[in-house]
Amino acid sequence: MRKIRRALSDDSFELARVHVDSFTKAYKNIIPDKFLSSFTVKNRQNIFKNRIEQEQEETYLIEEKDNICGFITIGKCRDDDKPKFSGEIWGVYVSSKYWRKGYGKMLLEYGEKLLVQRGFKKIFLWVLKDNLPSRNFYEYSGYNIEGSKKIIKNLGNIESIMYYKDFK
Repeated sequence: MRKIRRALSDDSFELARVHVDSFTKAYKNIIPDKFLSSFTVKNRQNIFKNRIEQEQEETYLIEEKDNICGFITIGKCRDDDKPKFSGEIWGVYVSSKYWRKGYGKMLLEYGEKLLVQRGFKKIFLWVLKDNLPSRNFYEYSGYNIEGSKKIIKNLGNIESIMYYKDFK
């Protein structure tokens, strides 16, 4: 039985494990190997633990039989130029062994529902331009290219593009 719940600081190791697995496999031919090899569970675990304890981010995880399979982080849109009532999907990550089995879809729909319940009328998200599987996933889920772009310098000058979805 799949269950989604708010992540706790005690979940930080498993969140880090999922994040590193998903990130390094999804971005293998997009982000330079030098950066991917420095993306470690220990480092990510400390970041998750601190951000959850200090309430810097809102993360929900999906688990099945007490096994954490993926997570979503949501919140108010971090881009100042977007409308006041805009939410953001900060990230969706699913462990690679659970890819294409509906976990990402469940997380995305759950995050959208929470943001809409809070009154957000538009939801934004950023996707690496060359991450075609994720772009296809978001487009299939009703997201449209918004047009904004940014270069992520610390990942080796990788281009990211913004998507959005309107909610009535």
